[in-house]
Amino acid sequence: MSVLKALRNVLVLALVAHGVAYSQQLPAPRTERVILSESFGNYVATLDLGKLEVGVRHQFLVEIENPSSSRVSLKHPAVACGCLKVEPVDSEIPPGKTAKVLCTLEVPKVSRSETLQQQVRFHEQEGVAKIGELRMILRYSLAGMLHFPTRQAVLQISSKDGMAQFEIPLLITEPLKVENVSVKVNQANGLRKATVRKTDKGAEVVIVLKQSSISDSGFVGEIHCEDSVTKRSDRIPLIVEQASGLAAFPALITFSKQGDGRYAGNILLRSGEFGSAGQDKLQPWIVNAAVDLVGNEHPLQTESKNLSASACRATISMTEAAVLDLRKQDSPVRITISVKSPNGSGMIAIPCMFIVAPIDAPNLEAGP
Repeated sequence: MSVLKALRNVLVLALVAHGVAYSQQLPAPRTERVILSESFGNYVATLDLGKLEVGVRHQFLVEIENPSSSRVSLKHPAVACGCLKVEPVDSEIPPGKTAKVLCTLEVPKVSRSETLQQQVRFHEQEGVAKIGELRMILRYSLAGMLHFPTRQAVLQISSKDGMAQFEIPLLITEPLKVENVSVKVNQANGLRKATVRKTDKGAEVVIVLKQSSISDSGFVGEIHCEDSVTKRSDRIPLIVEQASGLAAFPALITFSKQGDGRYAGNILLRSGEFGSAGQDKLQPWIVNAAVDLVGNEHPLQTESKNLSASACRATISMTEAAVLDLRKQDSPVRITISVKSPNGSGMIAIPCMFIVAPIDAPNLEAGP
């Protein structure tokens, strides 16, 4: 290797290393000041951080003033969420003095609520709570969030005539604007309209379906919303079913690894009134499940437990090889469940999700 080439490689490595180091640096922490108060013998410091951008790490240097005549410890901070890291700069707050605490907060990308709060408790002795200790509360709201708080939309059609309109709640927080958010509905039979509109509580997706275009078995699709400015998006499964047919709760099966190495998911099935009632109300449910893919060679096992004449709980399982094979599919995988119950028989197709690591693993990889 020539000397010039060696120097070039060293320079490239130095630039890369510098870039990595630079990318990991945070801006100077924002300084916040709060005065603690006394509540039931303990001290409370409540801090309103305002609006924080979602998916971003924020740092705060909190200056806590102690107007009381007692010393307050800042040792052994205990947090309830791994998204918050607390590093006391000082070990205590003397009476009438101020002490500092450095807080690093990983703001989530999505949440069911626009406003959140985190708590920190400081103990004089690690793991031991005593009277006279400090509890610090950090409150904030999420800025720039686009999220369906309901993680699946299950719509029931009650007639074959006319149009049916449904509203699905959507969380949109500033600076995102409703007028910049578009909606697409995939694989939706009878779709006549899909829009996003403002409401008193925020926003919602409005879907209008022509009921005569929907088959008795319903259909499974997807709702996808995207902000045209930031390109932030969210999507949820759309399940449309006849109100008098077979229903599944939840309408999305989650398969996770079990102790025997197989992957299993549970689902509650209700038969409604899709058939004539059987004479023997104690007749067991017969539940069969299959992957809705042509040429699939992985059989599923099903077990069912009667809850009543019109409801049962089913467990569907498959091998790990089947899960790994199904996750390679380009389109969402669905499980077709056929049922024979005391109230008749029916069939429903349900989308599924695979958790391919043990449930207690720190990072779960899910799909499709």
